[in-house]
Amino acid sequence: AREFRSTVQNVTATGDVSAAGTHVGGLIGDIRARGNDMVELTDAHATGDVNTTHGGGGNVFIGGLVGRFHHSNHLTDVSATGTVTSTTGSYAGGLIGQWVPQLASREVVNVTASGDVTSDSGNYIGGLFGRHHTGRQITNVSATGDVIADGAYVGGLIGHTRASITDATATGDVTSASGSYIGGLVGNLNAREFRTTVENVTATGDVSAAGTHVGGLIGDIRARG
Repeated sequence: AREFRSTVQNVTATGDVSAAGTHVGGLIGDIRARGNDMVELTDAHATGDVNTTHGGGGNVFIGGLVGRFHHSNHLTDVSATGTVTSTTGSYAGGLIGQWVPQLASREVVNVTASGDVTSDSGNYIGGLFGRHHTGRQITNVSATGDVIADGAYVGGLIGHTRASITDATATGDVTSASGSYIGGLVGNLNAREFRTTVENVTATGDVSAAGTHVGGLIGDIRARG
């Protein structure tokens, strides 16, 4: 089958980004591919603060590096250091709002985010990823900023994932004024599809939430066939 592999590498953005709409990132707002096509992002960094005043609700897709990344190849050696702020809408992350790999075997390795993430309303909010979708393995990752939200699926590292996680840390406080599935590291870990493992991980921040399924490390683990 036909397959195109595009690569973005050795790139840096240093300025602040302010928007009034959706799909907002410190480096790239939206990366998309279809079918067998994929995009690899490596050695990519953003240092500016990222903000949107989008008031329409729905999905905002905002991240310190990329707002939405669809059909990714491996994601390696990337970082974001600025704050991420969203008025309304789901999918906000210190690094990427939503990450969707081209195949489940695509991995995330050596990625970091250090800015605070604030979402006044919306689901899938995380210090690194708002939602990490389908990929099986996350290794050597960290998030150090506080996560302040008003919704469900909120984590100091990831709001929602299905992946195994190895060598990961989250050090910021996690707060959600409403909604369930809130964790110091991961809000919801859905382990239904793979042999998921969590190994050598830490979360050191305080967790405060008004809803159910709340944990200092993981808010909720779902493991069923």
